[in-house]
Amino acid sequence: MGGAVAERAATRRTPCRTLLAWAAGLLLVALLAAGLPAATAAEQEALQVVRVIDGKPVAPFQAVGHRLGLRLAAEQPDPDALILELPDGHTLAARAWRVDGLQYVDLVSLATALGLRLDWDPALWGYRLRPRAAPQGQDELTLLPERVYEGLRGPVAQARFTTVEDRGAETSPLPYPAPWHTPSGEAVPQAAPPVEPDQPGEPLHQILGLRVWTDEGRPRVQVEASGPVAHRSLLLANPARLVLDLAPAQLDRSLVELPADQDVILRARASQFEPNVVRVVLDLASPVGYRVARREDSRVIQVELDESVAGYRLWWEGDRLHLGLDVTGRVPLEIRPLREPDRLVVDLHGATVARERYDRPDVEGVRAVRMSQFEPHVVRLVVELEPQARVALPEAAIRWTPEPGGTQAVRAGGVEVVWLNRLEELRVRTAGNWLYLALEAEEPVQLESFQLSGPPRLVFDLPATLLGGELTPAEWTVTLEGAEGQEGRPVTLRLGQFNGGRVRLVVEAQEPLAFQTYTLEGANRMVIAVAPPQVGQRLVVLDPGHGGLDGGAGDEELPEKTVNLEIALALAEILRGRGFQVAMTRSDDTFIPLWERAALANALNADLFVSIHNNSASDPAARGTETYYLPKQPNNLWLAQAVQQELVRTLGRRDRGVKSNNFWVLRDAEVPAILVEVSFLSNPEERALLADPEYRRKAAEAIARGIIQYFARLASGPAQALNQADSAELWQRVMGEPRSESGAQNPR
Repeated sequence: MGGAVAERAATRRTPCRTLLAWAAGLLLVALLAAGLPAATAAEQEALQVVRVIDGKPVAPFQAVGHRLGLRLAAEQPDPDALILELPDGHTLAARAWRVDGLQYVDLVSLATALGLRLDWDPALWGYRLRPRAAPQGQDELTLLPERVYEGLRGPVAQARFTTVEDRGAETSPLPYPAPWHTPSGEAVPQAAPPVEPDQPGEPLHQILGLRVWTDEGRPRVQVEASGPVAHRSLLLANPARLVLDLAPAQLDRSLVELPADQDVILRARASQFEPNVVRVVLDLASPVGYRVARREDSRVIQVELDESVAGYRLWWEGDRLHLGLDVTGRVPLEIRPLREPDRLVVDLHGATVARERYDRPDVEGVRAVRMSQFEPHVVRLVVELEPQARVALPEAAIRWTPEPGGTQAVRAGGVEVVWLNRLEELRVRTAGNWLYLALEAEEPVQLESFQLSGPPRLVFDLPATLLGGELTPAEWTVTLEGAEGQEGRPVTLRLGQFNGGRVRLVVEAQEPLAFQTYTLEGANRMVIAVAPPQVGQRLVVLDPGHGGLDGGAGDEELPEKTVNLEIALALAEILRGRGFQVAMTRSDDTFIPLWERAALANALNADLFVSIHNNSASDPAARGTETYYLPKQPNNLWLAQAVQQELVRTLGRRDRGVKSNNFWVLRDAEVPAILVEVSFLSNPEERALLADPEYRRKAAEAIARGIIQYFARLASGPAQALNQADSAELWQRVMGEPRSESGAQNPR
């Protein structure tokens, strides 16, 4: 075997043997023992088993599986993939073909799934599969044969671009035997380049421009020369970068480096690599597939790169299963239903998978998920459903090309497919009694908010979003300045991944808080300003029910009119202490006609009217708290819910709910109004509680908290969009410094 290998290496290293000849024949694979299962001396010899199918280097699983400690899983649901079991019981998926009765496995897919390196070794004219920590060889290559075709649409409308290279994400450390592509479009071996720098009179064309941008959602790079140039390209790993050589060319020194600030392309740099060769290097976040196109006159070379697919998330919201795609950019999708077994197939076009996966997620109705590089520029994600899953598959295939600024989700039967955003930065600052939360995400921020009581909480949700950067679930406490003569107000903040695709930020305080959100220019930055609601100009009219000759429910020893008045007087004291203005329909045992009660609130143009009562029923077992409203005012329901929640939480009585009734005082009120039934005087247990001044005080405090929470919600508004100048000013005011480009920060 060793002599055959040496002879093969000696013959294959001649310049005339190109990659196209390599693609037609058999290759060698050397499976090194270091870091892999132990093998015998015979097994360590190179195996003549590798061939090329669909442009992929493949080998029979029967020949390589046991050397890697792999075996076939019992279930093989996909004819295009092999599900393999590792010695520790974990599973992985690799693309496969069946030829002549043998199951061929894609070596690139297999190496990616195992976290190994698949290296091309020209000395063997074969591959080396090894652990990533193993030392690199000097000549390693994993390149696919070239395919020449036309059809890539370029962004320059008046020029016609022709694609001359179309490559997947396979990488190689050294640029041999990378072919040159001449202005005629022919592939010429590197040993016979189309330019000879020492040839007299050979002109060098100036590189005039280097541009990095995004077009139709795809990362692109364009190089312009003063004359026709040839090019060759190479995708390298560790670190990931794409090399583009141009010849005969000379570099303009002003084009040494160009920051890209993209998710795929991090930076572009150029140098005079050889006297007649200009080298352009694109530093990438990860290896991705790419296409190289040239204009008809060969003066403009354009590179279109795939978006990178980092992963996915699955979660339920309501009755719909959500599939979140973690991709660096928006790419066209093709979503197809398949039966027996039920599964949803999602193809992402113009994409490269960062890591192939086979998972069994702990998600209701989902049996397994596979994600792999189905074709050089197509990532396939297959969601297998349980036989009795409550997920409805779409009736037919769906093709969706996202539009900038358009919807970020598409429904496929009972599944909603969404793009995942990432929250990269969250900073927390306080100023007096204000709390500022500054958020920055990869994409425009979508914010959902709501309030909870017991204790008062503001909840901010970022749907279809993951924690990114250095952010991790956390909890911390800050202190806001109190009012004059009062202690500071502690506020607790909690940040976390609420479910598979929703980030939640909770602001919890002892008293309700109001907030306002501001969307900064670009829409991917937002400031949330939180503070106690401003109540200094708020007028509340309190109406203690009954009075005078009208004793209401109860008995002579404890009439309702007395309990109502004492609760109302305590409530007035609490509200005035919080800065409210308070008026009362009665402050002693006086009879007030029903029509005068609402009329007072209307005449004063009050912000709120609260009528306080206690209940009675023929059944002494009746008990609990209830609050009434009429929907004639748009905010009445908010008010009733806030007060009812606080009463139930504070008093611990049965929640009889929020109800609507055409009471006179509610019907005549032209301001937001509610009627509260605190407890039942006809119930012996609750009558004893109402006779206790402490219980009545607690009821007053609960109603006050509900009122404050109502005004806090009323003061909170939707996001306001700011222009560039106002955005920069607000960011600097909140952060106390100009906006930093340093990236994600921990909350502080």
